Amino acid sequence: MFESVFGHGRVKKVLGKMIERDSLSRSMAFVGPDGIGKRMMALELAQALLCATRNQCGTCLHCQKCKKNLHPDIEIIEPDGLQIKVDQVRQVAEKLHFRPFEGAVRVLIVDRADSLRDEAANAFLKSLEEPPEYVHFVLVTSDWNSLLPTIRSRCQRIAFQGLRIDDKIQILESRGIESDLATRLASISLRRLETDEEAWLLFEKHADMVLSFMERSAEEKGVPGQLANLARDKAELPGFLDVMLLVLREGARVSYKMELEPPLTGFGERIQSLCQVVDAKHWRQAWEACGSFCAKRRTNPNTALWFDFFSTNELGNLEGAKAEFKARVQRGQ
Repeated sequence: MFESVFGHGRVKKVLGKMIERDSLSRSMAFVGPDGIGKRMMALELAQALLCATRNQCGTCLHCQKCKKNLHPDIEIIEPDGLQIKVDQVRQVAEKLHFRPFEGAVRVLIVDRADSLRDEAANAFLKSLEEPPEYVHFVLVTSDWNSLLPTIRSRCQRIAFQGLRIDDKIQILESRGIESDLATRLASISLRRLETDEEAWLLFEKHADMVLSFMERSAEEKGVPGQLANLARDKAELPGFLDVMLLVLREGARVSYKMELEPPLTGFGERIQSLCQVVDAKHWRQAWEACGSFCAKRRTNPNTALWFDFFSTNELGNLEGAKAEFKARVQRGQ
């Protein structure tokens, strides 16, 4: 069961037991990072529920139709543009009151459920509150907290963890990507599974930008304004911050005499050089500061101001600047 989905052994086991015991919740939310197979798992679950043997046999008429995305008892709502709109929800909600066309149940999958805006979410909530006994809801989301509390309270949360790197490599190779590139892409698949060599080139660009920023910051005790343009780039900024967090983590590891891990081995000399001027304590503090800032981005903080603060206050720069000022004062006395 669920053989088309790579990884997620724990989730597969839990869902399999629920189906076997006929204890599957009518409303579930698959929650976890983007690009790790949550939607595919929802489709596989739908096939298992509709299968003539309830075991995803792959040979019955129901399984064959599921594989071809032709089963009339599976409905999928996904964003129209950036959002799931209220009309989409209402159209599907009207159909839910019809009994299954061919199978024993009907399955409604809401992909990227976090894109439900207030009106659409409230319309969906009406269906979720009083569902027909033959309907199963599966919400797929990377942002559990963005769902209405009333929707969260009615769904059993199934947590998906990020894929292991071996699983990512296997998926990429199964899509025809040669082994070396698959390994590199898997190592930088932080938010989603990267499938294009351009993603690797962008990673290298971001790693170079992060290290240049840190090198100048360490040398000049602060470089206000250096990343102001990047801070305004909403498309590129999340990926840059992911790489910055990774660089700081690896710098902290190297400063504690640990071996540098992929995908930053190509930047090893520059990280080692920074470790000559930034000690382990300040690497760790900078990493923690970056992680804290990334966690707060939901509240839309001033990113340009934070970059300036980082450049002058982290990596030991503030202490160094104080020491230099004190030395100048003493020389002047």
